[in-house]
Amino acid sequence: MGSKKFPVIQKGAIKSVWGNPTPETFHKIPQIPAISISRASGEYLKELCEKGKVIVWLRAKATRE
Repeated sequence: MGSKKFPVIQKGAIKSVWGNPTPETFHKIPQIPAISISRASGEYLKELCEKGKVIVWLRAKATRE
């Protein structure tokens, strides 16, 4: 379990293509940015969203290696 000092952040993929995509399946990979955040951060964002409109600044560096 994570702590405030070292929160646990789940790693994973959001693509629906298992393994390496082929030219026939490449279009199935989502073209939107996605990041992993800690549960505490997610709960905080959820609370903010329940109060009204929330604007989030997202910076992500992604690779397909």
